[in-house]
Amino acid sequence: MLLELGSLAPRAGHLLALLFTEWTVVAVAAAAMLWVANERLQGVRARESALLVVSLVVLAWFASVPVAAAWLLYALLFYGAAEFMQPRWLAAALVALLLAAQVILPVVAIGPLGERGRHVREFTAFATNMAFLRFYAYAWDRWRRGTQREPPARFLLAMFFFPTFVNGPVEVPRLLESGWVRGDPVAQRRGIPTGLGRVLAGIAKLGLVGLVFAPGWSAALAGGAEAPTGRIWLWGALLYAWFYLSFSAWSDVAIGVGALCGRRVQENFAYPWAAIDPAGGGGTSRSGSGCGTTSTSRSGATAATAAPTCWRPSG
Repeated sequence: MLLELGSLAPRAGHLLALLFTEWTVVAVAAAAMLWVANERLQGVRARESALLVVSLVVLAWFASVPVAAAWLLYALLFYGAAEFMQPRWLAAALVALLLAAQVILPVVAIGPLGERGRHVREFTAFATNMAFLRFYAYAWDRWRRGTQREPPARFLLAMFFFPTFVNGPVEVPRLLESGWVRGDPVAQRRGIPTGLGRVLAGIAKLGLVGLVFAPGWSAALAGGAEAPTGRIWLWGALLYAWFYLSFSAWSDVAIGVGALCGRRVQENFAYPWAAIDPAGGGGTSRSGSGCGTTSTSRSGATAATAAPTCWRPSG
C-alpha cells in the first residue's frame, strides 16, 4: 500500500499519466498566454471574451471537439430555457430534464466517451459534478432570487471557466462582477508568485499522494470485514488523508491558475455547512460568502465544494 523504494519509478509514471498532471500543464500554459495578451485587451468585455475562447479551447482539448460542441449546445439550451421559455412550469420542467441529462447521458455514453481519448471519460465524470451545481445555481438565482439576466457570453464563461471547470470551486454568474485583481500592471504582477506558489502546493500534494499510495490501494478495503480493528482505523485515517490531499490539490491549482488569470478564486472547503443554497447565499466564509454541497463523481470520489467565486477585470 505505502511507498517502497522499488515501486518509486512505476508510481512516478502513474503520476505523469494522470488527468491532473496534463490539466495542470495545459491550464498554466493557457493562463500564461492570457497574461501575455492581457495588456492588449481593453475593457471587461474583451477580457471576458478572451477567457471564454481559451476556456472552450481547453474544453475541446480534454473532451474532444464533438463533446465540447455538445457542452456548448447544452449550455445554450439551458440558458434559453431559464431565460425565455414560458410558462414558468414548462421552463422548470425543461430545466429539470436538462439537469437530469447531466447525470444520465455520461453514464449512457460511457463507452463512446472512452473512445474519444484517454482522459475524456474521467474529465467528463468530474466536470459534470461541478457543472450540475453551476447550472442549477443559475436557475435558482434567476427564479428564486430575482437576479438580473446575464449576457450569454458571461453565462458561458461562468459555466466553462477553465481553471475551475473540471473540479471546482463552483462559480455562479451573478458574482462575475467582483473579485478581479485591480490596480496598475505592477500590482497585478504581484499575483504571479502567489498563483505559482499555489499551483506548486497543489502539485506537491498530489505528488505526495501518488508516491505514498500505490495505484488501486483502496481495493484492500474490500476485505475490511475480516480485518482487525486497528487496521480498520488505520485505513480510515489513510482514506481521509487520501481524499483531502487529492481534492485540495485540484483546488490549489485551480485557485492558483485563477490568480494567474487575474482573478481571486474563492477558497474551497470554506465553511460549506453555513450555506443555505447552492448559489452561495447565507453562508459565512473567509471571503464573505460561502456555499457547499457534497458531490460524488462517477470515479467514486466524494468532495465538498464551496460555491461562488468572485472576480472582476482590472481596468
